[in-house]
Amino acid sequence: MVTQQGTLLIVEDLLLMRQIIKGFLRRMGYARILEAEQGVEALTCLRQQPIDLVLADWDLPQMDGLWPPSRRGPMGISSNPSPERPLRPK
Repeated sequence: MVTQQGTLLIVEDLLLMRQIIKGFLRRMGYARILEAEQGVEALTCLRQQPIDLVLADWDLPQMDGLWPPSRRGPMGISSNPSPERPLRPK
């Protein structure tokens, strides 16, 4: 099997779904797979290292899975997400 290049980030609040997705990606040859349970945790990962692809659940606690392209700020994302203020494109 050929090892695929790149770092992937799975953002999913359900552990079982993260495990299923990670299993599929490993079978496809991806070795560098990171996981985040919430959007806030994913933002931290994105700030700490380069990520080539984010696979995000749209229904997450605290913020929706559309957060990366929907706010302006460092890396195009908000550093101060708020559950009272849904993240939507400007």
